[in-house]
Amino acid sequence: MEEFEMYLNVDSAAKRLNIPSNTFTRHYLDFEEHGHKFKRSPEGKLMFSEDDIELFKEFLELKNQPKMTKKKAIEQLISTPTSLVTVQAQDLTTLIKTFESKFEELQQQSKQGLQELKGQLQEFQESQGQLQGLQLRLQEFEEQKVSERDEMLMKSIRETMDTKKMLLEIQKQNELIMKEIAVAREENKKPWWRFWK
Repeated sequence: MEEFEMYLNVDSAAKRLNIPSNTFTRHYLDFEEHGHKFKRSPEGKLMFSEDDIELFKEFLELKNQPKMTKKKAIEQLISTPTSLVTVQAQDLTTLIKTFESKFEELQQQSKQGLQELKGQLQEFQESQGQLQGLQLRLQEFEEQKVSERDEMLMKSIRETMDTKKMLLEIQKQNELIMKEIAVAREENKKPWWRFWK
């Protein structure tokens, strides 16, 4: 099965390369002046492949090198079958330094990110500790309230029992008084001559 290849028009290719469309137009016209032909649609519209985009990327890098002209850069790229730029030792050193610098930058970002993560983890652990402390205090408060409620309930029961005892005592005393009153009434009913009997 043949792989489907995407093609870009002038504006899309310029956007991919992050350059203005008119600048890109000048560049591809320069390439065509040196004999390099780009694919065109049946309607005659230019079509740029991913390989063409890579070619222009190499060209943009190469033309900015010291003592390099636009013409030389195009000639060098067109004459290289693999469309790869020949890197000089000096350029390679610069490239290595750039990579090392980027690597150090990434390391610093990683360390910073790790420190931030550690800080966030510590904050989370602290908030967890605070939450556990609050839960313990709430539990203690609930236990204290239950204990106070039980104490009040027991006190109330004791007071109720004491009240009942007092009422029973009063009732007994009332019964005794009532008996005494009844006896006294009976005594009062006797005729006067029977008082000495």
